[in-house]
Amino acid sequence: LAALVALLPSAAAAQPSAATVAEHVEAAKRAGASKCISAQDAFSLHDTFGFPVDLTQVMAEERGFTVDVAGYEKLMETARERSREGGTKADGMRMPPPDALEKLRTALHISGSDDSSRDDPKPTNTDIAAIWDGNALINKAVEEQRVALITRKTPFYAEGGGQVGDAGFFEISSDAGRTHRFKVEDTQRSGEFVMHLGRIEHGTVTVGEHATLTVERGRRERIAANHTGTHLMNHALREVLGEDVEQRGSLVSDDRLRFDFTHSKAMSADELARVEMLVNAAIARTMLVDAVVVPLELAKGIHGVRAVFGERYPDPVRVVSVGAKVTDMLAEPANPKWRQCSVEFCGGTHTRSSEEVQHFAILNEGASSAGVRRIFAVTGTAAHAAEATATHIEQRLAAARKLTGEALAEEATAIASALAELPVSTVFRHRMEPAVAELRERAKEWRKAQEGANRDVVVAQARTIAEEMSGAMIVASISGADPAALLSALSAVRAKRPESAILLMSADEAEGKVAIAADVPKAMQDKGLKAGDWVRAAAEACGGKGGGRPD
Repeated sequence: LAALVALLPSAAAAQPSAATVAEHVEAAKRAGASKCISAQDAFSLHDTFGFPVDLTQVMAEERGFTVDVAGYEKLMETARERSREGGTKADGMRMPPPDALEKLRTALHISGSDDSSRDDPKPTNTDIAAIWDGNALINKAVEEQRVALITRKTPFYAEGGGQVGDAGFFEISSDAGRTHRFKVEDTQRSGEFVMHLGRIEHGTVTVGEHATLTVERGRRERIAANHTGTHLMNHALREVLGEDVEQRGSLVSDDRLRFDFTHSKAMSADELARVEMLVNAAIARTMLVDAVVVPLELAKGIHGVRAVFGERYPDPVRVVSVGAKVTDMLAEPANPKWRQCSVEFCGGTHTRSSEEVQHFAILNEGASSAGVRRIFAVTGTAAHAAEATATHIEQRLAAARKLTGEALAEEATAIASALAELPVSTVFRHRMEPAVAELRERAKEWRKAQEGANRDVVVAQARTIAEEMSGAMIVASISGADPAALLSALSAVRAKRPESAILLMSADEAEGKVAIAADVPKAMQDKGLKAGDWVRAAAEACGGKGGGRPD
């Protein structure tokens, strides 16, 4: 494994910087001796580039490496915990009530946050206008304290319209000449104010200090790709399912998109394939993504424009088009050719062209509520990763067709699990399911043949026991018998020794389990021996549980 970045798909727009590449190369060299990719490196691939750990494992194993998955999961849980503690609306930080907002406007003379630069989020210089700690406006916050910082201008996008808020950091210069750092974990809106929620990583922050605000660009770009991908998918759904399709909700985050829409039944494999194909075709055409704020009535007149049912839009409203300039649409609003473009009312962030979405894959389609379906999908690096995972599964499937016996059975189970659990396109999953089913059927037939052969061996042992043992009670051990074969052995002994009470056991040392079966004739039941009680006592002696009927 030359470097961890070798795991990344070859999508130029998704590649890390030269410095980051160098860091991962060094990490790979350090990992070389142990042949283990560290938890931190696996986490960085996911957190920075959206690269799923499942695929990191698959591709690392192909090159003889392992991944510290346990450590990775701990880092993920730490990240989730920090997010939970981070004070977003959803996670518990109380947003400023009306009296606090009024104080911002009057006593502090802050008219609101100017976020007009959010579409092109360059580092922005401004002052800390206010600090909110969840209960009150404060003048100073200390290291590790979780607060929301308010500035008069910001390049950060506040959560809205189904799109998550930005993350990033503030570099804050104090009067003493020191530089302190505030990590922005989420961005929310309260009234006309943008709230940057997060943690002071070191130093203190005081109202009035100068700050440079920097949005996490990689995360923002993934969100933008997912948002533009959502618009392209909305348009494709209307093409495939008809004009009755209406959006009922969405979530656009940095690692995936979720889209709810009206439709009375599950989409077929062919419909899903057509939607995925249409979106990827639009991406390949490198179409312009244009956004213009226009009067609401003019925007409503554009042929084919889409809006969310029940949503109240501002006037003027922001119109986002993929495939044509909004000004051209306004010049000829009734032109039917606009129906061939994606055009929606939307305040979110987007790519500059469809090409920047890179790739699109639908991971799942299912019911959300009565008459509403839900799609989960990915774009960019995550979509390339899904495609790479699919290729790997397909290669394993081709190789598995040449296997026989236990190797076939194990690989069939592993491939079925990978297809069900790993992030791959649902279109690919539908296409592969018949081939995987065929492979599993072959494995099932082999297992049946093995069970039959094993049963014959076990029954032969039982007949030997019946010939060599007699008396009121027969207790014996059978080698290599599963529960079904043990019952066949019990029947074989019973046929030879109908007057005896019989208990047979078989140990599976690999699994650490013991199978126990007993048969007690009526005459011995009348004397107080019950098969269920006998099995229970034997199982307890082995550290387990058992029981059954008296016979």
